[in-house]
Amino acid sequence: VKTRQPLNEKLSELDKEIVNFIIEKLKEAQPLYLMPENATMILVCDAGPLAAGVTVGYEHDGQFRICEYYSIAINPALACLLSHIEKELFACVCYIMAHPEVLQRRERVTIVTDSATLHRILTAEDSLPMHGRIYKTITLLRNLPVRFRFAWRSASDTKMVISDYLSRATMFPSNFPGSVRAKHVDESLSLIHI
Repeated sequence: VKTRQPLNEKLSELDKEIVNFIIEKLKEAQPLYLMPENATMILVCDAGPLAAGVTVGYEHDGQFRICEYYSIAINPALACLLSHIEKELFACVCYIMAHPEVLQRRERVTIVTDSATLHRILTAEDSLPMHGRIYKTITLLRNLPVRFRFAWRSASDTKMVISDYLSRATMFPSNFPGSVRAKHVDESLSLIHI
């Protein structure tokens, strides 16, 4: 494993501004809560063109308490082959695949999506005609040992905001590994010695 050696250069004024901005944002950040064993886990899922985002939390006294954020990029070659519904379904399933401990929960797990079509498919009483991959994935979800409840929220709902951002994060130029802005941010962050 190759480690990066610390630079012994002084921070530029721009670097100092970036560091101070990050520090101030961290001071303002809300804490992440621990998921109580008896709480209903809520997975707020969204998919963008090249990524899926999930905000994990639970309801307490009418407020949504965030416990975790999760995002995964969708391979661009695969993204071209997936329909919008398949991407939304991928967003729902990707967190469960990465965190199999969800399947050990005794309490119900609520999956929230902003896709009305996916919600209708997931909550349909009768079997709807659907594409093979969608059918297989939904069948897999329904046969898992945990009880899922499916809910729909508008894309503008406050619960959806973070998942929406996480699902679109690859669309911002500073997040592309080869972009000039990303290199500048990386260089600036590498100067921070914590």
